[in-house]
Amino acid sequence: MNPRLKFRRLNWKWSLPGLILVALLAAFFNPPDPGVTSGEFEFVQRVVDGDTLVLGTGERVRLIGVNTPETVHPQKAIEAFGKEASAFTKRMVEGKLVRLEFDPLSSRRSDGKDRYSRTLAYVFLQDGTHLNAETCKTARISTQRLSGKATVSP
Repeated sequence: MNPRLKFRRLNWKWSLPGLILVALLAAFFNPPDPGVTSGEFEFVQRVVDGDTLVLGTGERVRLIGVNTPETVHPQKAIEAFGKEASAFTKRMVEGKLVRLEFDPLSSRRSDGKDRYSRTLAYVFLQDGTHLNAETCKTARISTQRLSGKATVSP
């Protein structure tokens, strides 16, 4: 066997555990940026549709990574499952307190807002439930039920 190949295999063998160790150390010793996490809870006044909320302060918040069917667009008809998505979000957060986390990289603008001036954020309920993730998970389960699949993958 070529000695160079043996050396390369030995290096590769230890590089994956090394990368995992570095990632764990970086995550452990890197505290969250206080500018990214809003430690205070905000009251949700109303839900506009499945992916947009209005806080008690009047600020409009768009869920990062969630795109539900339209229900209130002035030039579009109500899309399939739009009412269900809105109803789910209302059940989850309307009239409740939520905590926001911001991702400065999710917006093309420097102020963390989208083109409609909605604040882009991850939304967490008081019990720690991640609304963005729950919305996606529930939508996936509903879609799989409608398509006739019996299994739900994580």
